[in-house]
Amino acid sequence: MSLTRLKYFVVVAEELSFTRASARLHISQPPLTQQIRTLEREVNQELFKRSSRRISLTPAGEALLPEARRILERYQRLPGLLHEAATESTRTLTVGCVASAVIGLVPQILCELGRANPRVAVRIQEAGVETQMDRLRSGDLDAGLLRVRELGEEWFWVDAAPEYYCAAVPISHPLARRGVVQWRELADEVLVIADRSRASLEFDTVIAACSKNGFTPIVVAEAISGYNIIPLIAGNRGIGIVPERVSAFKMDGVAYCPLSPRIATVPMRLVVRKNKIDASINRLGELVRTASVPLCRSEV
Repeated sequence: MSLTRLKYFVVVAEELSFTRASARLHISQPPLTQQIRTLEREVNQELFKRSSRRISLTPAGEALLPEARRILERYQRLPGLLHEAATESTRTLTVGCVASAVIGLVPQILCELGRANPRVAVRIQEAGVETQMDRLRSGDLDAGLLRVRELGEEWFWVDAAPEYYCAAVPISHPLARRGVVQWRELADEVLVIADRSRASLEFDTVIAACSKNGFTPIVVAEAISGYNIIPLIAGNRGIGIVPERVSAFKMDGVAYCPLSPRIATVPMRLVVRKNKIDASINRLGELVRTASVPLCRSEV
């Protein structure tokens, strides 16, 4: 199956006329018809319904059309990607990140990127979600690591591995020795979670998780981010609800316990404007997608 035949197929499918398609492709109609018939033999499917008056796509043709467009689009991008890979000089990617990415995710990415391509340096700027989105729009950031659900068509994103909430518990608290903590066991505890003004989605997700498990939490929202919660827990201010990646931050006086039932956090995503995608961004995205999540467990 040649790319030329796929191109011819797409044009005929768009025009639904061999006459108009041949004019658009600047070839005569008989060779075009022959190429389409060859393609049909290759896929062992009829792609067009033909009559004396009109042609239309068969179900097989309708299925092939979007795939053919994607293949041709990727082919057109190949020269640019190869040029970038061959000529890429030392560059610096400016990447924003929410605080909960600083501990577990960013070190993994920097380590792997340094091994994969030492010519690409990364400058990390910690910032909240709204600030990152503003800086991505203005071009001050090349990419952002943030927790967000809905994004518009102008954005490209890669999800990191799913993670779940766990409890950060003062080591002197009885729950620290439980191994796994039930959400409902937190009903009478003072909870410390990220402040809603800085992390509204995380705040709302935790509150909804408590409600789903039958209680309205007693909340002291004093921390601006996940890992800033941990010193408060060490100071016996309450029990923290944090993403699993935060459990990579070890501090004396704090134990991390999985929560049951498991409730997923707002997804951590690498977000990039589509016009910013290049070979370095693609590599960064692959590293984010494959980064591991630390095992949350009590070490009491």
